Amino acid sequence: MPARVLPFVVLGFGVVVVSFAAILIRFALAEGASSLAIAAIRLTVAAAVLAPFVWLRAGAEILRLRRRELGLCALSGALLAMDHFPRTHFGRQQHRAGYHQCAVGGAGLGDLLA
Repeated sequence: MPARVLPFVVLGFGVVVVSFAAILIRFALAEGASSLAIAAIRLTVAAAVLAPFVWLRAGAEILRLRRRELGLCALSGALLAMDHFPRTHFGRQQHRAGYHQCAVGGAGLGDLLA
């Protein structure tokens, strides 16, 4: 495949995959999967698909990261996870899959700390 065509093929594949995501999420919900399980599976698959490309492109740089930098990465990930934590863990109604918490009145980290 010519190098000029490959980006368009990849972009087209991405559009098709994203287009089917909502339908597949609805099927998973109908089968009884929880919103948290669906989100975890989607993130795991995305990380598994992207990891080889990241490693090939920046593997040496990743290996040179110091302990402090790795700790800051872990801290930022933990804070992001707290921001998207389902509301049920704070005694309120849980958000529905397919919508961001803010779209249905969910509490983010800023709301919890205020």
